[in-house]
Amino acid sequence: MPISTNRTCFVAALAAVFTLSAAQTQSNHNATRADFDQYMKDLSNWGRWGKDDQMGAVNLITPAKRKQALASVKEGVSISLARTADLEPAVDNPQPIIRRIRFATSSTTARCTT
Repeated sequence: MPISTNRTCFVAALAAVFTLSAAQTQSNHNATRADFDQYMKDLSNWGRWGKDDQMGAVNLITPAKRKQALASVKEGVSISLARTADLEPAVDNPQPIIRRIRFATSSTTARCTT
């Protein structure tokens, strides 16, 4: 995801947090542009894991956290979050997924019908 998109998402999330906080508690202080800029600096995760990091907050999922999550399991039931890919156009899906198979010896593609 481009940096500008990530920053936009972060700003939107930050604005939502401040809006919810303001709705829950009355404040006699209106944030200024300087306050906002300071919040962006203080609360930003940019560079938290180094300038070349691409994983971001996924770095927080450590082996210890995985073990902790595993300990919370009570039953061995797995639930798929996968969706069935609709291959045919419909009113609510005018551009269905097209599966393409590329052959190593040719640039020909074939539409997959399953």
